[in-house]
Amino acid sequence: MEPNDQKTQEAAEAQKSSFLPDQPSEQTPPATSLAEQPAPKTDVNIKQPTPVLPPKAKKQGSFITVVIAIFVLLALAAVGYLFYQNQQLKNLLISQQNQPTPQPTLIASPTPTATSSATTDWQKYTSNTYSFQISFPEDLAAMKESSVATGSSELYVMKTNYISDNPNKYAINVSVWDNPDEKNLVSWLTYMKESNALPLPSQTFSLVSNYKVDGLDALKFWDDPLSNGAQPGKCVQACPINSVYFVNSGKAYKISVVFYTQVDSTLTNLPDQIYSTFKFIQ
Repeated sequence: MEPNDQKTQEAAEAQKSSFLPDQPSEQTPPATSLAEQPAPKTDVNIKQPTPVLPPKAKKQGSFITVVIAIFVLLALAAVGYLFYQNQQLKNLLISQQNQPTPQPTLIASPTPTATSSATTDWQKYTSNTYSFQISFPEDLAAMKESSVATGSSELYVMKTNYISDNPNKYAINVSVWDNPDEKNLVSWLTYMKESNALPLPSQTFSLVSNYKVDGLDALKFWDDPLSNGAQPGKCVQACPINSVYFVNSGKAYKISVVFYTQVDSTLTNLPDQIYSTFKFIQ
């Protein structure tokens, strides 16, 4: 290329470049905030993956329902049973209240009969004060009367005591009390027991007639200080006593056979034989 042509071309290039806008310099673009940044565009045509859910736990509702139902049934059965028992108890109480209160009754017993061969030769004692007669074996001492209380007494206290004894075998006592209200046997015994005026075998002793003396209702039992008649005829640190109680014409009576030895076969029937000889006389 000729020098003149090169200069002409350079001038043309310079003139051309003067008409072009200034080109920005290569600098780092200014930072923009997150709010100013445009949201990324999502291609709606892209298929999103289906989320996988964790497996659901097995339902236990049916099992719990069965348990609750069983519990409710058991509770209802228990309530029903208690209600039934309560009604039965109420009916029983009502039936008992409607029944009349049983009164003590006297149990009739045959009057003991004396064996003539055994009592024919016995001694006889007659009380003119109380109009009675009693027999006892010959080996006993003569019966003696002793006054415990004198005069007319309205108290239920022993007034007179009769005794005949053999220190080596036994003794016979006949005791008499006032009975001004003429109580029957059961009422008198109950009164005396509740007043602690009469020693009886035990707290559970049945105060009913179980014997007869001269045709009168009487109560007979074995009594002793320690066994309370649990071992009749036996000496348990103390020897036994056989007693019979009865009432007649405003008086109460007790006949006792007090043994000093154990009651053997020869003495077993002795109390009944003695009681059979007791008679009221006119």
